[in-house]
Parts: sequence; C-alpha cells; structure tokens
Amino acid sequence: EGGFYGTDKPLSREQTALLLFSYARHKGYGTAQRASLTGYSDYQEIRPAAQTAMSWARGANLMNGTTATTLSPGATLTCAQACVLLQRFSSNVSWGW
Repeated sequence: EGGFYGTDKPLSREQTALLLFSYARHKGYGTAQRASLTGYSDYQEIRPAAQTAMSWARGANLMNGTTATTLSPGATLTCAQACVLLQRFSSNVSWGW
C-alpha cells in the first residue's frame, strides 16, 4: 500500500509513461526526445521517478495534457487514453524497428 505500483491498482498517467519509457529503452527504441513540462500548472506533482518518462512521453508526442494547462500525472488512465497512447507508441516510437 502506498507504493508506486500494485497489482490491484489502476495505472496513473505518470506510471503509464514510465512503463512505456522503460519498455522503449529495453527494446532499444529512441528515447532521446524530451519536452519541457514547466508550462503545465501541475508539473510539480510528477514523482521524481517519472519526470524523465513524462518529459519523453510529451516529447515523443505520446501524451498530451488533459487540458491546455494540466498534465494530471496522478489521474487514472482511461481506456480511450490507453488506446491512443499505444497507437502513438506504435506509430511514433516502435515503428520501423
């Protein structure tokens, strides 16, 4: 309880970014893209362990803000958001490898 992951917990947006970033690094896909997150009012809510992954997810155009000014890193990922992330990962990161 209180951990970053749990088998019975839904994934948050930051956890999903970290999971995809770790998988991309493991597979040798490009992970150099970064985007500044300071334009989002809630960027300081991103856990330190997920900051690079969230920056990469924005830089690789995998994850957008939930609004123009928020990222909602701790929000639960919806099924539709998961589908879009996986499609973008397939198109933007793993395509051609």
